[in-house]
Amino acid sequence: MRRWGHKKGSGLGASGSGIVHALTTEHVESAAKPVDPNQPLSKRQIAKQKAAAANVKNRKWVQHAHARGRIVNANEDEQAAEDKARLGEASRVICLRGMVGSVDDVDEDLADEIGEECSNYGIVERVVLHMVEPPPPEPSECLRIFVVFSGMAGAWRATKELDGRFFGGRKIRATYFDEATFDAGARDGDI
Repeated sequence: MRRWGHKKGSGLGASGSGIVHALTTEHVESAAKPVDPNQPLSKRQIAKQKAAAANVKNRKWVQHAHARGRIVNANEDEQAAEDKARLGEASRVICLRGMVGSVDDVDEDLADEIGEECSNYGIVERVVLHMVEPPPPEPSECLRIFVVFSGMAGAWRATKELDGRFFGGRKIRATYFDEATFDAGARDGDI
């Protein structure tokens, strides 16, 4: 794969965002159901026993009928940890930052526009525009827009779609925000 530009430890695909580790499988033993000696065997159980005996007699390699396997994907764990570090702990509340350049750019219709756009991802309960106090050194951080969704799925879709997107020539940063902290009104702290 080196011929096609792949470097060891990087993800597959043109952007390098594909899987890094190969998928593997592992054997999972399911618990056998206890058989009651006083209970007669069903026709299905008798057929299974006869098939197993015939396969052993014919020396065919056969796993137990109740044996199962599962696919192990080490890539999901790495991706989940990376998303958690970048977006925070999942919540119904998301925080949008970087949408305005300064306090003067804040518009009355901004909450309606944000609510309308976010309704494409899920049911929006409310949109709150919050001016950070004391004003941060970076003027683009002066406004935080909190969007409360009715469920986690809408918040998840919105953060995936809105993070890194451009609005008015500015790059939006979308992160999750702790719901209990939001309800308590502590919206000025670090994100």
